[in-house]
Amino acid sequence: MSEFPKKILVLAALSLIPLLLAPLFLFGAQPFGTAESKVGAFFLYLATQLLWVLPIALFFVGLDFYRRGFERIGVAVLLCGAAITAAGCVLLGCNYLPRQVPGKYPTSTRQVKSGIMNIHIIIYVLPKRYLH
Repeated sequence: MSEFPKKILVLAALSLIPLLLAPLFLFGAQPFGTAESKVGAFFLYLATQLLWVLPIALFFVGLDFYRRGFERIGVAVLLCGAAITAAGCVLLGCNYLPRQVPGKYPTSTRQVKSGIMNIHIIIYVLPKRYLH
C-alpha cells in the first residue's frame, strides 16, 4: 500500500463502505421496491446486490489500474465506485425512512413528535426505571 498516494487510498476506501452495509443489503433491504412477478423480483434483488458488490470490485480494479500506471483510468474507476457507494447509501437510507401515513398531522410533524418522544424515553424514563 505504500506505492499509492494517500488521496487515492482515501478515495478507494470509500468503495469499501458497502462491505460494512452488506448485511443490510443481503437481509431485507429493498431499495428498489418489490415486484409482483418472480422474474421482476429476481432482477430487483440482483440490482440490490450489485449496489454492494460493484463498489468492492471497483476498489480492486481501480487500485490495480493505478498500480499498473494507468492513473487516470484508476481514478475514474475509483470515482465510479464512490458514486455507486453514495447511491447505495442514499437508497438504503431512503428504504429505512418512515413511510407517510395518512392521519391528523403531516408526516414531518408526526416524525418530529415521535423523535422527540423517543429521545425523552431514552434519556429520562429508562435510566430512572432501570438504574434506581
